[in-house]
Amino acid sequence: MSLHHETLPPELWLEIFEHLDERSYTGIYAPFQPPAGDRDVMSAYPAVVLVCRNWHDWAICFRYRNVKFSDSGSIWADKHPEYGRWVRRVVIPDFIGHVSPTEMLCICPNITVLVRRHPQPVKFDINAPCPLPSLKRLEWWIYDRDGSTHALPAVLCAAPNLEDLCIRMLAFTQFRPHYTTNKMRLLSLRTLRLGIASVGFLESVSQWSLPALDTLILDVPLPHLSLVWAAHGSHLETLELRKENGFLDSVYLTRCLQHCPALRKLNYYLFTTALPTEDAGSYPSVTAVSMHMAPDMHIARFAPGPDSELSREEWGHLEQHILTLAGGLFPNLLRLTFYGTSQQMLSEERFAVVLKPLTDRGCALEIVA
Repeated sequence: MSLHHETLPPELWLEIFEHLDERSYTGIYAPFQPPAGDRDVMSAYPAVVLVCRNWHDWAICFRYRNVKFSDSGSIWADKHPEYGRWVRRVVIPDFIGHVSPTEMLCICPNITVLVRRHPQPVKFDINAPCPLPSLKRLEWWIYDRDGSTHALPAVLCAAPNLEDLCIRMLAFTQFRPHYTTNKMRLLSLRTLRLGIASVGFLESVSQWSLPALDTLILDVPLPHLSLVWAAHGSHLETLELRKENGFLDSVYLTRCLQHCPALRKLNYYLFTTALPTEDAGSYPSVTAVSMHMAPDMHIARFAPGPDSELSREEWGHLEQHILTLAGGLFPNLLRLTFYGTSQQMLSEERFAVVLKPLTDRGCALEIVA
């Protein structure tokens, strides 16, 4: 490597190293973000620290900022437990190592993101976790054969400052609520993401104390969601519907809107969501809508065409949504934001024509790459 890199100040290299990892280590909500899981856990930092002694000393804290607990990847916990102070994000896989998850967590006092990934039938349990005061975001898969159901309330109780909670369930899992599951007091939780079709779990959530909750993300159309609406719907400000064909039933979104009188932002995927019909009433609290243009491969009429061009059916679907938004459904709509639009679509003259009913009423339009 050229020696020119040695002439740059350490502060500049630290800034560069910081930007090698674009993950968010906060609990701040952003529209249309998939659960992180354990993808890209091993980033560029293992290579960076091998370049030279200076880079090793400067980047070693970044090297251990994002880790995956495993037998081979946690050797540092035995040899260098002091590295735990640098850890900010942890992925717990199907754990089979000689060091327990609790022991690993206890040497990482500054964790802000904890991911319990898609589980396997391997025993997993945290009976008495150490405090997690820095934890802001928790992503948790539930599987009834690995102990994750009973470990969840223990982790929640240890994380008083949790802001973002994503809970998903493996298909055919039977949720058996722990006695403490119904007594959760998550006073800082602002975002709740649910992908768990379990009446027992929804009953538990309806009994939680969530005074700061303002954002709900639904991965699938959950049955018996009225339990959650009754408890928390009155103070929700943002609702996001993920890419799931079940949301093509307009009745589902209608019920959501009816139970969220303070809702200000609605985010959804265009080709897997149906808006309420004209006779469903109006919702004056909604002032912003975000629409993701990702095609749906499971619906033939919405499959992507050549060069990402929209089909006739897709244009018709978009136009119908725009007309509905420009009508009386959201009389105080101020902004429509598009995500996932192609350059081909933006260059189409028809795009401006379709949007004209909204622009004529003064609604601002925004395109997010």
